[in-house]
Amino acid sequence: MIESNSFKPEMEVFNVRDAAEDVIGLLIPAANEKRIKIGLRLCQEMNSVVRSDRSRITQVLLSMLQSAIDNAWADSIVEVRF
Repeated sequence: MIESNSFKPEMEVFNVRDAAEDVIGLLIPAANEKRIKIGLRLCQEMNSVVRSDRSRITQVLLSMLQSAIDNAWADSIVEVRF
């Protein structure tokens, strides 16, 4: 549990595409097991370098994609879009 005023994000400049690709790399074995294609699509207008809390972004992406894979039917496509 996070207590009020105790959460301090660790802000850093990083490439969100790289973070998403790292998460996808972790989940490829689970996706392959269910014959699910997993991919990434970034809007061309989006600046992929951001200043944010990389570990929190990674944690959220990992949770969302793991849930998507767990709930997808075999031979489906799971895609991250920014």
